[in-house]
Amino acid sequence: MCKRNLRLLVSLCTIVTFAFSQNATLTLQPSGDLQYSSDIDIYGFQFDHTGCVSSASGGAEVPSDWQISVSSGVVLGFSMAGSSIPNGDGTLLSLSGDGLSYSCLSGFTLSGAEGAAITVTYVEGDEVATCEDGPALWGGNGPCSTLVAVFGCDGSMAGVNGDSGTIADYCPVTCDACPDVGGPGCMDPNAVNYDANATEADDNCLYCNGSDVCFGLSDDGSELYYASASSVIAGFQFDHDGCVESASGGASIPSDWQISSSASTVLGFSFSGSTVDPGSGVFLNLTGSVNQDCLSNFILSGEGGSSLSSGWVSSTPACDGVVDCAGECGGSAVEDCAGTCNGDAVIDECGTCGGSGIADGACDCAGNVADCAGECGGSAELDECGVCNGSGIADGACDCAGNVIGCDGVCGSNLVNDECGICGGAGAVNDCGCDDIPDGACDCDGNVDLGCGCGEAGPSGCDN
Repeated sequence: MCKRNLRLLVSLCTIVTFAFSQNATLTLQPSGDLQYSSDIDIYGFQFDHTGCVSSASGGAEVPSDWQISVSSGVVLGFSMAGSSIPNGDGTLLSLSGDGLSYSCLSGFTLSGAEGAAITVTYVEGDEVATCEDGPALWGGNGPCSTLVAVFGCDGSMAGVNGDSGTIADYCPVTCDACPDVGGPGCMDPNAVNYDANATEADDNCLYCNGSDVCFGLSDDGSELYYASASSVIAGFQFDHDGCVESASGGASIPSDWQISSSASTVLGFSFSGSTVDPGSGVFLNLTGSVNQDCLSNFILSGEGGSSLSSGWVSSTPACDGVVDCAGECGGSAVEDCAGTCNGDAVIDECGTCGGSGIADGACDCAGNVADCAGECGGSAELDECGVCNGSGIADGACDCAGNVIGCDGVCGSNLVNDECGICGGAGAVNDCGCDDIPDGACDCDGNVDLGCGCGEAGPSGCDN
């Protein structure tokens, strides 16, 4: 009958709609309280979770006849009698569970009267979580001090009033189970040591980066720490190179576990089936010269003998992109040619990192210069006439214009010896050609006039 009514309620919530909708805001506070602010009365709710909710109880505004249930992936609530949560502000639910966070809840459905659709806005709260014991049960005769004395902090609330969870969940103050409130801590929900109550990031987040369980060593190697977000450890084994002299269970290991160490192996398990809960703490106490390099081949089993992956804890989350040279995931920093991250050295035109390129006046990286024909490293030169690769002054010439040396020894004077052998002379222009008639002679042959005519005998023979 209950299941039938529940199906009817869910059908009303999901099928019946109106031409208008009303609004509600749900806020998950760090304390685990899911608070509401609604325009209209709430007659039912349902939402999904990732396994992070182990118990849920109605807030002060939720009528006592409401049925609230938690499964492995769903939380829902309604009233068989048709009572409603009044509009306004209040606490819808108080939630608890490992890994409870804003991101693990989704798919909210709220219904009003007759299945009226309520539009839900889901936001993350920022209240500092408070810690207080639940009210006394059994008509005021069952305060937390009595519950703890009778059932112990590990006792189940199912046997007390039918609620889920433990006595410690209901009585955190009496059981000294209040979480640290506020202050520094890891604020990254993806870290294995995420502190939902932290109000200041301390940059000490730890990441398993895809491993079910991760380990870390103290500086002196005497303590092996573990961290597990959700995996229960039922047994372990790992090898060592002789560096472990002895091993014993740490504070996180149940007292009935059998821990043994040999010359090359350390292993541990429980004959009674007790397990190491998810969380973090000291896993083993070790003696010897222990460091990370001397431990290897970790084998871990979970509940039912399931295999658990393991690795060393990291202070940085795994990068789903490319890590740049500055260590930033998806960053843009790159190394220059000298290997300096974000450096400014570049390869010059000669292929030299940080070089100055071709020297001034040179035409290539070998230091060659261009010849007169413009060929880099060529052998052409200007001749004495200024002609590139020319043959210079022609043979027999005395200058680049082709002039020759005159008889006067001057280049380009164009003087030559005349027929008389005189440089630049006028030639045979005298009475006797090149010479004049010799003195005393009457002709060019040197004859003299003895009175009878040039070249004639003397006067005694003039008559002949």
